[in-house]
Amino acid sequence: MTNEQTLVVQLDHPLGLFTSRASSPRVIVINALMIGMFDNEEWFNKAAALGVANYEQMTAGGWMYIGPKGIVNGTYITLLNAGRLFLGIPKDKNLKGQLYISSGFGGMSVAQAQAVEIAGGVGVIAEVDKSKLIRDLNRVGSLKNF
Repeated sequence: MTNEQTLVVQLDHPLGLFTSRASSPRVIVINALMIGMFDNEEWFNKAAALGVANYEQMTAGGWMYIGPKGIVNGTYITLLNAGRLFLGIPKDKNLKGQLYISSGFGGMSVAQAQAVEIAGGVGVIAEVDKSKLIRDLNRVGSLKNF
């Protein structure tokens, strides 16, 4: 691949390598959503059998790992856009000076804390499940930044 090509992948199947610009994405991943009259169990099962759809909770599809680090980018973008939409933060600014409060690490671990830090804000994440706190302490090695 060169800086002027984009790889398109649907689920775990490469569809092609296309000519693009240097500013274009290097990889586009497509997760075949079922919409309209096809959004039902019968059509989903047909598409899944053909290998062109997967269960909706498999957000990253079959091609890449979505674990605790994989969700940070999407969470970061969501937080920035929420700040822009609801707090009037300009597109060229980050969340500096903003406090983000949430409850629970959930299944994606410290993604919220990492995303708000990357976005320049301050996060307070209240987790009451001791086992998740221990799990996440083991993942990050220190709670210094979280």
